[in-house]
Amino acid sequence: MFDKALDKVLTKVVDQAFDRTSSTTKPNIRITHVESNPPSPDAEGEYVVIENQGPTAQRMTGWKLRDKAGHTFEFPDQFPLLSGKAVRVWVGQGKDSATDLYWGRGAAVWNNTGDTAELCDQQGTIVSTYDVSPKPEG
Repeated sequence: MFDKALDKVLTKVVDQAFDRTSSTTKPNIRITHVESNPPSPDAEGEYVVIENQGPTAQRMTGWKLRDKAGHTFEFPDQFPLLSGKAVRVWVGQGKDSATDLYWGRGAAVWNNTGDTAELCDQQGTIVSTYDVSPKPEG
């Protein structure tokens, strides 16, 4: 999915960050925004912003993002979310990068009438939720 050169660089940076931290450090990964009713067609314009608000990088292998209906996005293997950085998870199609990941769906996920986004770690524990408030069509 990732460009191999970029993948090598990011892996090295994340490995170095992990080497400097304790294994007891808990990740502080949060959903900070859900764009559920974009001006463009929903499947193309819907996205979720996930931020690493913790002091260390986090490998997102096995982490999942889901809605109330059970639509589930699984993070790419070894995807690194660096400390202080964010990634947008787009519902539609595109090319994954360090700042944008793509679900590859052809239909909307987030309900304009209200929904809940859940971020689960590799053990399936919900670590962050975000309530999507009903919004007028636009």
